[in-house]
Amino acid sequence: MAAISPRPVVETKPPSPQPKSKPPTTPTPEISTLEHFTKFSTDAYGLERLLRGIQSILQLLIAYPTLHHHVHETLRETLLPFTFFLHLHSSSPSSSSPAAKITGPSPTLQETRSRIALGRRFLRLFRFLENFSASSTLFQQAFADPTASKQKWAEAFSKSFNGLYYLLETVTFLDDLKVPGLSVCGRPLAKTLSVEAQRLWLFALVFGIVSGWLKVKKIAGEVSGLKRQMAADAKGAGREKERSGETDISGEIAARKEEQRKELKKLKETRYKTIRRAIADALDLPVPGSVIKWIPLPPGVVAVLMFFSTWLTGLEVWEKCGKELVVAAKGKGKKD
Repeated sequence: MAAISPRPVVETKPPSPQPKSKPPTTPTPEISTLEHFTKFSTDAYGLERLLRGIQSILQLLIAYPTLHHHVHETLRETLLPFTFFLHLHSSSPSSSSPAAKITGPSPTLQETRSRIALGRRFLRLFRFLENFSASSTLFQQAFADPTASKQKWAEAFSKSFNGLYYLLETVTFLDDLKVPGLSVCGRPLAKTLSVEAQRLWLFALVFGIVSGWLKVKKIAGEVSGLKRQMAADAKGAGREKERSGETDISGEIAARKEEQRKELKKLKETRYKTIRRAIADALDLPVPGSVIKWIPLPPGVVAVLMFFSTWLTGLEVWEKCGKELVVAAKGKGKKD
């Protein structure tokens, strides 16, 4: 009887792990521009930025009466129904010659600018508490950590000086209302404190710029390190595929790459916002600097710099309001 030869054992490779399927993502709800602006203009920070932008434009027209005259004539020709702006002449109503109309700034514009500046102070009356709270937290973290970075110390000093600036603004607020019989410091002392408040604001801006520069420098190192890590991981994944003969990337490698991409995107976004904030602080330097005579620039130049710094800082509030609207819309969608 012939011997039966055993069947050859066929080795089968275990199936390669399939990448994990991504959970379905909730589509981002669309927010209309009107909704966005409504949220921005009713937010305390957003409204304050809007008023500051208007104040900078008025300051520019006051600094250059000729420009105001041309704006006035253009509005009178194109927007005749809106007569509220037609009375903002560059001279007194009694002036009749064309040359007299542009000899000096408009008292109406000057008073309007002052009222808007005072109105902005209502919105930041107790903002010194917010800054002191932030600086206290930063100082506690810095003292508790012997290896605390210079960036954290600079940010803590920036918040402290900013808090002192807002505190002096609050102390002199009743005096600046110019209500007869209502005063805390008296007009002479209030004027002195107002100038010192501008000096403190200048210090806050300088420390803010230093903090921003150090933070950008740190983020640049983190971005470079993450890119090197991503390149090394990609080479390692390629060698692993060559050894195993597989063409598909495992789920673990794909998940790690996706996580690294998200982290890199977050770092770049933080770097962009930090640079934007540092530029806004640099543009704001002449505003208090011109008051204390440390940065002698013409008022018109200061107004232009103030406008662009307001635009940059207003973008922060605009983005914050947009995120809040998206979160609210998503929450409403889940309930529905």
